[in-house]
Amino acid sequence: MTGNPIYFFYEHVTLNANGLVGNPGDKHYQCYHGGQRILTITKAMRCCLSGLIGNLKTANEAMSQFYTILNNWPCSEGIMQDEIDIASGTVSLSESKASEFLQELEKKSENIHKAFAIQEE
Repeated sequence: MTGNPIYFFYEHVTLNANGLVGNPGDKHYQCYHGGQRILTITKAMRCCLSGLIGNLKTANEAMSQFYTILNNWPCSEGIMQDEIDIASGTVSLSESKASEFLQELEKKSENIHKAFAIQEE
């Protein structure tokens, strides 16, 4: 994976929340979750992602936790298509399935970090 996994939770769209193209260099993203809010990253923001991350936390707490796990994921492991599908809303999970899925990912992430720590010893 290259880049920040926050982009898996958003669709790049051409128009801002007001239905306008905006200023040159503006990038607009629509969240796949919650109210599907459109946010704009301006050229002056230099790709600051705090607005996208904060919106995801407000829109869907479980997806925000999922983002945190993916963001801390070791690059060598790679992110699977199933995980991308869940982030992009292509595959929906019930609340109980989402909780179960997050627990599995956290456990897997902890095991990977432990393996790297043992390697470094």
